[in-house]
Amino acid sequence: MASRKAVFEGPIDRALAELGLRRKIIAVVPGFPDAVRIARESDVIAQVPGSLMRAGLASAVALAEGLAIFELPVIAPEIVISAMWHPRLDADPAHRWLRETLMTVCRDALKA
Repeated sequence: MASRKAVFEGPIDRALAELGLRRKIIAVVPGFPDAVRIARESDVIAQVPGSLMRAGLASAVALAEGLAIFELPVIAPEIVISAMWHPRLDADPAHRWLRETLMTVCRDALKA
């Protein structure tokens, strides 16, 4: 499981609990790429956003090579991605360009 806050439970666990099921989490890592690497090198399953695996990014494709990808067997809420910056950077032209570029890339990836 990937969690920036090292949390061992989330929406998937609540959805499983409603069905009388539970999963055994053996590792919590800070990011999805780490979770995929562990799954690729072991016999565990990694919970990773489908949008990451479908984005067609060379790094994601290489990371997932040799893995079976499937949809969750339960309904889980979408992952919210946020962008934050210090207010003093609002008017900075380079920072504004970077923010707009990142938002465009993310929107385009979600359409794919």
